[in-house]
Amino acid sequence: MSGKPWRTVDVVVVLVGCLLGLGVVGVVVKNFIPSGPPPRFQDLPLPEQFAITLGRFAASYDAAENDIQRSDAFRAARRFDAQFKANSSHLVDWRGRVGRLSTSHGGDTLTVEVGEAFPVQLTQRGIPSSDSVYLAARGLQRGACVVFSAYLDAEGSLTERGAMREPDYRVRFITLRGC
Repeated sequence: MSGKPWRTVDVVVVLVGCLLGLGVVGVVVKNFIPSGPPPRFQDLPLPEQFAITLGRFAASYDAAENDIQRSDAFRAARRFDAQFKANSSHLVDWRGRVGRLSTSHGGDTLTVEVGEAFPVQLTQRGIPSSDSVYLAARGLQRGACVVFSAYLDAEGSLTERGAMREPDYRVRFITLRGC
């Protein structure tokens, strides 16, 4: 190993014991780490930028020493929401994972999570069974990769703490398909 980050690393795993009567077995496993520096923030896909930014607000909220500082972080996050919505309220071909599929007396709910480092939920409640999104969602399971377009509404958590730590935005899905 060269000790340099972002290089291919060989990991040798030695299994001691009896495997199919062969005794000691050595297995070489390649662990590929991307070469080169990590991507710049502005080069990340927009859903990841969105989630990372909200994660930064959450970290600021959690690091606050009192309620006034937490409220400042909350208000800053809501200003970001307003600015983001003014510039990008129509989310086009975003990629995420199905977080929740549920039904409740004729109204169906779909939640898609975006962001790897800080998951953000996008939820539509009351999807009619005749809607193309409903029909597409019927064949999906929790955790399935999806590509979707939606109209972004507002953050819908009931509490300030929920809005900061587990944001859940109301959306209206326009299209939905598996990756």
